[in-house]
Amino acid sequence: MVGNHDTEPIWRVAERWHEAGLGPSHAAHLATRFSPADRGRFVQVVGTDPTRLARARLAELFLGPARHVSIFFSDLLGMREPYNRPGTVADDNWSARIPADFKSRHAEDVRRGRALDLPRALSMALRARGIEAALASSLEERAGPDPAAPVLPFPA
Repeated sequence: MVGNHDTEPIWRVAERWHEAGLGPSHAAHLATRFSPADRGRFVQVVGTDPTRLARARLAELFLGPARHVSIFFSDLLGMREPYNRPGTVADDNWSARIPADFKSRHAEDVRRGRALDLPRALSMALRARGIEAALASSLEERAGPDPAAPVLPFPA
């Protein structure tokens, strides 16, 4: 699990990493996990774009040996506001809700690269693990054009 009800969503965390100049070090770690053909380019592209960094961190969930993966709704939907700020008493704490039109919002945010694109994340993990190339291709086809194009930080 990347985040939970007591942590900031990965999208905001990645923005903070970027602001602090930590994007390249996180991207370098991810390059060792995904083994892209051009590691330098991967690190440069992912390390300088907090949205791509968040997307790669979410895809990393599927690289390990876990048989079950949980994704908190704010990470799934690309939300930036935290659900809970531990130790805080305020009207807006524990108040984030999934919007009624979440399906259309999520679809649009996925198209813009600002929410988890599950088929693309699974494809990235399958390719990185060197298994199920046909399934990875099918998932990529389902995901459609990569919003990160024309620069693709992951092997096709």
